[in-house]
Amino acid sequence: MSNISVSNLANDQQPGVPGVSKGVRPDPPASDIGAPKPATAEKFPSLPDATSKMLRNRHTSQPTPSTYTLRIDYAPDAAGDLPISDRDLLPNWSREFTVSGKTTLEQLSGIILDILDWDRNHLYEFRIHNRIFAHMIFLSEDDLFVDAQNPCVSCDIPIRLLGLAASDTFAYIFDYGDYHTFRITVLDVRSSAGIQSTPSLLSYTGKNIIQYPGTLRKADARAFENRVPTVKLPEPSRDRWRIRFIRGADRKILEEWRASNDKKLWQKSVTILENRNLSPEEIANKIERPVWLVQKWIKAFNRCGRDGLSPPRMPRKKGEREAARDQKARRILEILHAKPSAYGINRSN
Repeated sequence: MSNISVSNLANDQQPGVPGVSKGVRPDPPASDIGAPKPATAEKFPSLPDATSKMLRNRHTSQPTPSTYTLRIDYAPDAAGDLPISDRDLLPNWSREFTVSGKTTLEQLSGIILDILDWDRNHLYEFRIHNRIFAHMIFLSEDDLFVDAQNPCVSCDIPIRLLGLAASDTFAYIFDYGDYHTFRITVLDVRSSAGIQSTPSLLSYTGKNIIQYPGTLRKADARAFENRVPTVKLPEPSRDRWRIRFIRGADRKILEEWRASNDKKLWQKSVTILENRNLSPEEIANKIERPVWLVQKWIKAFNRCGRDGLSPPRMPRKKGEREAARDQKARRILEILHAKPSAYGINRSN
């Protein structure tokens, strides 16, 4: 299939009608992604601390609305082996689209699956800057504990907080059974001012990929492969105040917090461990803290894991402690040497 440039397929425009042109977008510089195998397989570099540091650095400024232009390539030969090289990619197949910076990784997965027209009922993960963002369990499940050896956090995080820039690449791995692996390239990041609504499919090259080969009749398979890809608005972020999952290592620490005499650690552990049993309002009443703080802890845990609940204190400036101590000593000496009248004391009485 030739490369088709589609203008605003959110409105279901078809090739050959006004607003649609043909052309090939120039490829950005090739860039591989570096990461080991799945989150459940082997040791992985520390994730939550790096994520929480990134979020703290961005917290001080008001975010500027942004639009990301992305290209997705399919890597059927990668089989989970990362980094993904060009030779792993399916030749002459790609999809280019835009998304808002407010889009979470959960929503981005939904957008990609819309473009592919694939079934969503599988787990997945993103590998971004040597960090794992995973969808480990379905929100309908009651048990939120997972046996994930590698550090990982949920996909409930907007992509504008991930530090992505033009020419960056990252991996999207869908369905741990078939292990479909994709490479996503950031083509552009710019202000949303004057840009058409997102998401929007810009262009596509190659036929659609059948998710379950051999399950369709030949005529249906041909029709599916030749269908024009489309994309629609992502579903609103669901269950904002619901913990996505808790790793076994985090569960152990949280239970230690819950059994400790530190009231604040107890409050945080109850907020996370009781999330599937109680609403934020009920948790706030139980731990005697405001609802907004409970929601803040839930968001921090989903985005940064346990480290999000224990942000490091700001380091003192060099010499600050000594200066404070000297000032306190001088003040004490001033009090000792001051006349009683300076404090309203009349010794004649």
